[in-house]
Amino acid sequence: MIKLRSGRFLPHGLLKPLTVTLALTCLACGLGGRSGADASPTPGEFRQTSLAAVSTTLPTDSQIVAKMRLVGDYFIANGAVQVQAWPTEALEAMSTKNTDWHSAVLLHGITLLKDATGDTKYDLPRKNWADRGKWRPFGNTGDGTITTHPDHLAAGLTYYDLKATVYPTADLSYFDSQMAANMRDPVNRFTWVDTAWMMMPTYVAWYTKTGNTGYLTRAFDEYHNLKERGLWNSTTKLWYRDTRFAGANAIRLSNGKELVWSRGNGWMFAALARVLPKIPTTGADHAEYLSTFRAMAAKLITLQNANDGFWRANLADGSSTAICPIKTSPSTFSGENGCANPETSGTALFVYGLARGINNGYLSSTTYKPYVAKAWNGMLTAVSTKGVLGYCQGVGDRPSAAASNESYDFCVGAFLMAGRQVQLMP
Repeated sequence: MIKLRSGRFLPHGLLKPLTVTLALTCLACGLGGRSGADASPTPGEFRQTSLAAVSTTLPTDSQIVAKMRLVGDYFIANGAVQVQAWPTEALEAMSTKNTDWHSAVLLHGITLLKDATGDTKYDLPRKNWADRGKWRPFGNTGDGTITTHPDHLAAGLTYYDLKATVYPTADLSYFDSQMAANMRDPVNRFTWVDTAWMMMPTYVAWYTKTGNTGYLTRAFDEYHNLKERGLWNSTTKLWYRDTRFAGANAIRLSNGKELVWSRGNGWMFAALARVLPKIPTTGADHAEYLSTFRAMAAKLITLQNANDGFWRANLADGSSTAICPIKTSPSTFSGENGCANPETSGTALFVYGLARGINNGYLSSTTYKPYVAKAWNGMLTAVSTKGVLGYCQGVGDRPSAAASNESYDFCVGAFLMAGRQVQLMP
């Protein structure tokens, strides 16, 4: 049994520690200089050894796809963790998985796994998932109540992809009405950077679906709302997760360093990478997105760990290669002790963004491809021989160290997203 330590945070930062126990075999064994066996680790174990240096040469396309299959197939077959029936979480099989944001990210990753392989076996799990959600926003009973929470709209991206490519008869009329109603909802209610991925790709998908440019305007307004709240740091070219971490009175580490969350920046970076090729190039939104995207990319490559290829959970304090245990509180970041574990979910989102930027001509392949290769090869060291993906930080609102045996559905989704873009790189 592997015991996962994580904290579930409400959007405005209310923390409640949660513990999840699930039966998974050891990950992080057999690659990158680790032992070759999938031996079960001590519950809650945080490995004490430094990760091996990784190459800047990418594997072949077939090797990339094979690793995507390994991770995706294991997760589909063995179920998912981090079920968000707040305030509890538990082990959940794919056959009962809900349509909240965390599984929406996983299912988008499975969509890209299907694109990478052409294997139709990945269609049915996605359709069954959408059918269980009745092709509605998460939690919506169909009684006409308007769903406005961005986390609950994230499923729309997979719904859209399924209807456009596999199930043309799928009924999205209820989701259509929900999206139209959201256009009439106030823009400035959402205050945390994670919402960029949850909202912007879905709004842009509905622009593609309907031709209504109002959805592009709405996506841009939501982006600007986050920027105007001071979450964008124009000096560091990075984002704060929310206003509690920005400004003179911000929450900081005991050593005085800022908390600049890797995955929070990953959500924004991935959202920009996703929407840029989908929108007209003539608009002010495209120019703004591209400027921010390029500024982030240039900064991010300076923060990658030069040895193992990962980004640490705290971009402001993640230079150490030592791997240390964390305190029992999930809100305590190991960087306070002068060391930082690798973190896969943020790293995967950065790889997705960088590779997609290269693939669409927004970033120089010569400059950025070595960083993508190092990060992809680094993430492979977090995959067990059975396909369990580790070093994934749990749901939260700030940096926290991730165990080598810690895995979540949204992290797997981000890994599959990254793999597809790496596969497409020239």
